[in-house]
Amino acid sequence: MIEILKALADENRMRIYNLLRIEERCVCEIEDILSITQSNASRHLNRLKNAKIIDYKKKSQWVYYQIDETFIAQHGLLYEYLNSQMARSEQCVKDVKNLQKYLQTNKIPCIQTKKNKISEGKLMKTKVAFICVHNSCRSQMAEAWAKKLGSDVLDVYSAGTEDYPEVKPLAVQVMEEVGVDMSKHSPKLLSDIPAEVDIVITMGCNVDCPYLPCKQREDWGLTDPSGGPIDDYIVTRDIIKGKVEKLIQQVKGNQ
Repeated sequence: MIEILKALADENRMRIYNLLRIEERCVCEIEDILSITQSNASRHLNRLKNAKIIDYKKKSQWVYYQIDETFIAQHGLLYEYLNSQMARSEQCVKDVKNLQKYLQTNKIPCIQTKKNKISEGKLMKTKVAFICVHNSCRSQMAEAWAKKLGSDVLDVYSAGTEDYPEVKPLAVQVMEEVGVDMSKHSPKLLSDIPAEVDIVITMGCNVDCPYLPCKQREDWGLTDPSGGPIDDYIVTRDIIKGKVEKLIQQVKGNQ
């Protein structure tokens, strides 16, 4: 119960909950209706999902979120109380009106959004997340290379499954040697990146990330240079660069 209350102790998460109690929604609909960024919407959805308040299902290429039926069954009184409070909230009432207006003009919202962005000349970028345990070395290098080489076609993220205090200094050093600045990088957790991406790439450390839906998943099987000499970091850096270049070409070939 404590985790549920913590997850709901945020105005935007309450607003998202308010939309989902009416009907399932995808992240791009929530983004447009509530006028928040997609990264923020994804982060809030992930927090609600981790608290087991909502769950999701996939329809074609889209992921739709809804109130978890188990949450309703186990916390019926809280569910009814929240619904009554939503009906009295000025902001939530306004959001429902915005939802109604949105549905009148977007019969197939996700497809419509995609068409609008393409018509405005904005390329729909592929979201890729590089995942490892600590997000302190290999996944950070992959993120940095992907941003430097593929920012025209990729939205890039990296994260770990466990907390770690810093990016490995030797990783920062060898990347700086080839003109890639990682001095401001810091380890992130899965909860810090969007809740859904197009491609998930693990580094080779048996990482399981069940709460990160994606269309494509692969493992690069990279040896961790941590604790080894700087030459090991250089080898890893160059292998990752080659793999990122190949990934970028694959993405471009599929557009």
